[in-house]
Amino acid sequence: MSYVFRCSLPLVFLVAMCSFATVARTEDNKAPDDPELKKDFAALQGVWEYHKIDGGRILKTHNGNQTTLAHFDSSGKLASNRGFMTEFKLEKSGEVKIFTFAREHEQLKNKSEAMSYIYRLDGDTLYEVPALLLNRNSWTDKPMIVVWHRVIKPAN
Repeated sequence: MSYVFRCSLPLVFLVAMCSFATVARTEDNKAPDDPELKKDFAALQGVWEYHKIDGGRILKTHNGNQTTLAHFDSSGKLASNRGFMTEFKLEKSGEVKIFTFAREHEQLKNKSEAMSYIYRLDGDTLYEVPALLLNRNSWTDKPMIVVWHRVIKPAN
Protein backbone atom coordinates (compact mmCIF):
# COMPACT_ATOMS: atom_id res chain seq x y z
CA MET A 1 0.00 0.00 0.00
CA SER A 2 1.47 3.38 -0.95
CA TYR A 3 2.46 5.92 1.70
CA VAL A 4 0.02 8.54 0.37
CA PHE A 5 -2.89 6.09 0.43
CA ARG A 6 -1.95 4.83 3.89
CA CYS A 7 -1.74 8.37 5.30
CA SER A 8 -4.89 9.64 3.61
CA LEU A 9 -7.07 6.67 4.55
CA PRO A 10 -7.39 7.77 8.23
CA LEU A 11 -8.18 11.29 7.05
CA VAL A 12 -10.97 10.03 4.78
CA PHE A 13 -12.34 7.97 7.69
CA LEU A 14 -12.24 10.96 10.03
CA VAL A 15 -13.93 13.30 7.55
CA ALA A 16 -16.64 10.74 6.82
CA MET A 17 -17.21 10.27 10.56
CA CYS A 18 -17.58 13.98 11.14
CA SER A 19 -19.81 14.58 8.15
CA PHE A 20 -22.40 12.22 9.62
CA ALA A 21 -22.33 13.90 13.03
CA THR A 22 -25.28 16.13 13.80
CA VAL A 23 -24.34 19.54 15.07
CA ALA A 24 -26.60 20.42 17.98
CA ARG A 25 -27.05 24.13 18.50
CA THR A 26 -28.70 25.92 21.35
CA GLU A 27 -29.22 29.62 21.94
CA ASP A 28 -26.03 29.73 24.06
CA ASN A 29 -23.95 27.65 21.67
CA LYS A 30 -24.05 29.28 18.25
CA ALA A 31 -21.74 31.33 16.11
CA PRO A 32 -20.75 34.45 18.06
CA ASP A 33 -22.49 37.80 17.49
CA ASP A 34 -19.23 39.76 17.34
CA PRO A 35 -18.42 40.19 13.59
CA GLU A 36 -14.72 39.39 14.05
CA LEU A 37 -15.43 36.24 16.07
CA LYS A 38 -18.16 35.23 13.61
CA LYS A 39 -15.55 35.45 10.82
CA ASP A 40 -13.13 33.34 12.91
CA PHE A 41 -15.88 30.80 13.67
CA ALA A 42 -16.46 30.31 9.94
CA ALA A 43 -12.72 30.18 9.20
CA LEU A 44 -12.11 27.52 11.88
CA GLN A 45 -14.48 25.04 10.21
CA GLY A 46 -12.82 22.07 8.54
CA VAL A 47 -9.85 19.82 9.27
CA TRP A 48 -6.55 21.02 10.76
CA GLU A 49 -3.29 19.09 11.16
CA TYR A 50 -0.49 19.30 13.73
CA HIS A 51 2.79 17.40 13.20
CA LYS A 52 4.28 16.00 16.39
CA ILE A 53 8.02 15.79 17.11
CA ASP A 54 7.85 11.96 17.26
CA GLY A 55 6.63 11.80 13.65
CA GLY A 56 2.98 11.37 14.57
CA ARG A 57 0.25 13.84 13.85
CA ILE A 58 -3.06 15.06 15.20
CA LEU A 59 -6.09 15.91 13.09
CA LYS A 60 -8.56 18.38 14.54
CA THR A 61 -11.95 18.75 12.89
CA HIS A 62 -14.23 21.69 13.65
CA ASN A 63 -17.81 21.02 12.58
CA GLY A 64 -20.10 23.80 13.78
CA ASN A 65 -19.31 24.30 17.46
CA GLN A 66 -17.94 20.78 17.92
CA THR A 67 -14.40 19.47 17.73
CA THR A 68 -12.97 16.02 17.07
CA LEU A 69 -9.33 15.11 17.74
CA ALA A 70 -7.70 12.05 16.18
CA HIS A 71 -4.12 11.09 17.09
CA PHE A 72 -1.98 9.13 14.60
CA ASP A 73 1.36 7.46 15.31
CA SER A 74 4.42 7.86 13.07
CA SER A 75 3.27 4.96 10.84
CA GLY A 76 -0.05 6.70 10.15
CA LYS A 77 -2.06 4.31 12.33
CA LEU A 78 -4.91 5.80 14.37
CA ALA A 79 -3.56 5.83 17.94
CA SER A 80 -6.57 7.36 19.67
CA ASN A 81 -9.73 9.26 18.87
CA ARG A 82 -10.22 11.65 21.77
CA GLY A 83 -12.48 14.60 22.25
CA PHE A 84 -15.28 13.48 19.97
CA MET A 85 -18.15 15.97 20.24
CA THR A 86 -16.19 18.39 22.40
CA GLU A 87 -17.96 21.75 22.17
CA PHE A 88 -16.29 25.13 21.89
CA LYS A 89 -17.02 28.83 21.95
CA LEU A 90 -15.04 31.90 20.93
CA GLU A 91 -14.65 34.96 23.14
CA LYS A 92 -12.65 38.17 23.34
CA SER A 93 -11.00 39.77 26.33
CA GLY A 94 -9.78 43.16 25.16
CA GLU A 95 -7.71 42.47 22.05
CA VAL A 96 -7.11 38.82 22.97
CA LYS A 97 -9.16 36.09 21.28
CA ILE A 98 -10.01 33.08 23.46
CA PHE A 99 -11.00 29.57 22.43
CA THR A 100 -12.85 27.74 25.23
CA PHE A 101 -13.79 24.07 25.01
CA ALA A 102 -15.48 21.42 27.15
CA ARG A 103 -16.85 17.91 26.77
CA GLU A 104 -20.40 19.02 27.53
CA HIS A 105 -22.31 22.18 26.63
CA GLU A 106 -23.14 22.99 30.27
CA GLN A 107 -19.42 22.99 31.16
CA LEU A 108 -18.82 25.87 28.74
CA LYS A 109 -20.78 28.12 31.08
CA ASN A 110 -18.52 27.27 34.04
CA LYS A 111 -14.92 28.49 33.75
CA SER A 112 -13.78 25.98 36.37
CA GLU A 113 -14.87 23.04 34.16
CA ALA A 114 -13.89 24.35 30.71
CA MET A 115 -10.40 24.81 29.26
CA SER A 116 -9.26 27.92 27.41
CA TYR A 117 -6.35 29.21 25.37
CA ILE A 118 -5.42 32.23 23.28
CA TYR A 119 -5.74 31.69 19.54
CA ARG A 120 -4.96 33.49 16.31
CA LEU A 121 -5.92 32.65 12.74
CA ASP A 122 -3.67 33.62 9.84
CA GLY A 123 -5.14 32.24 6.61
CA ASP A 124 -4.73 28.48 6.69
CA THR A 125 -2.62 28.56 9.87
CA LEU A 126 -4.05 28.40 13.40
CA TYR A 127 -1.90 29.37 16.38
CA GLU A 128 -2.87 28.20 19.88
CA VAL A 129 -1.16 29.46 23.03
CA PRO A 130 -2.28 27.65 26.20
CA ALA A 131 -1.43 28.39 29.86
CA LEU A 132 -1.28 32.21 29.64
CA LEU A 133 -4.80 33.10 30.79
CA LEU A 134 -5.17 33.83 34.48
CA ASN A 135 -8.05 32.09 36.29
CA ARG A 136 -8.70 29.77 33.33
CA ASN A 137 -7.95 26.07 33.05
CA SER A 138 -5.63 24.87 30.31
CA TRP A 139 -4.63 21.46 28.99
CA THR A 140 -1.03 22.17 29.98
CA ASP A 141 0.76 24.11 32.74
CA LYS A 142 3.53 25.38 30.47
CA PRO A 143 2.96 28.06 27.83
CA MET A 144 3.78 26.99 24.28
CA ILE A 145 2.78 27.79 20.72
CA VAL A 146 0.93 25.03 18.88
CA VAL A 147 0.75 25.56 15.11
CA TRP A 148 -1.98 23.86 13.06
CA HIS A 149 -2.26 23.87 9.27
CA ARG A 150 -5.52 23.55 7.39
CA VAL A 151 -5.97 20.25 5.57
CA ILE A 152 -9.57 20.48 4.35
CA LYS A 153 -11.91 23.46 4.06
CA PRO A 154 -15.61 22.72 4.44
CA ALA A 155 -17.78 22.76 1.33
CA ASN A 156 -19.88 25.91 1.10
